[in-house]
Amino acid sequence: MSENIFAPFMREALALAENGRWSACPNPTVGAVLVRDGQVVARGWHHAAGQPHAEVECLRDAQRQGIDPAQCTLVVTLEPCNHYGKTPPCSEAVLAAGIKRVVIGLYDPTPKAAGGAERLRAAGVEVIGPVCEQECRDQVADFLAWQQGRPYVILKMAATMDGRIATRTGHSRWVSSEGSRALVHRLRAGIGRAGGAVLVGGGTFRADNPCLT
Repeated sequence: MSENIFAPFMREALALAENGRWSACPNPTVGAVLVRDGQVVARGWHHAAGQPHAEVECLRDAQRQGIDPAQCTLVVTLEPCNHYGKTPPCSEAVLAAGIKRVVIGLYDPTPKAAGGAERLRAAGVEVIGPVCEQECRDQVADFLAWQQGRPYVILKMAATMDGRIATRTGHSRWVSSEGSRALVHRLRAGIGRAGGAVLVGGGTFRADNPCLT
């Protein structure tokens, strides 16, 4: 079976994962869907650290709708965890649900949580992947940086079409649009909820007296 047929379902799982973009920290942002007869029939994402992971949320959605997961394929952006942390292993939840096929976007790079795919295969589950690996890796780039003991940095810069950040006289208000400024405010708010910080250069601070709101 070609892995490409699962790409649209993986991208839906990626979109779902974004619902937990800031609240899931410091855990990775993860989404999952159950697919039956070429249709997504259940959905889930990791809402917040300490709460059920995306796979379990997806299984709960299936239960609410009366859908048997054993008749479905699970598509998840990150390999199901295989350890007891704040929640039980997702690999065991998948096995308990009777799922026979799991499609993975990215294998878990953390030694503590990895091994879910191996556990599933050992129990007779067909494991396919990685599917849309780069997209899944990009989505958890912050988590991957943290695992290496490094901060994850987002550069915010407004620039003109020719790459300038101000006019020749030094004026920069406003290079960007109202819509992009609103997006920046949402980004800053999310970073704050995730325990991050806004960093500004001293020269910019003295010259522009930014609000930093």
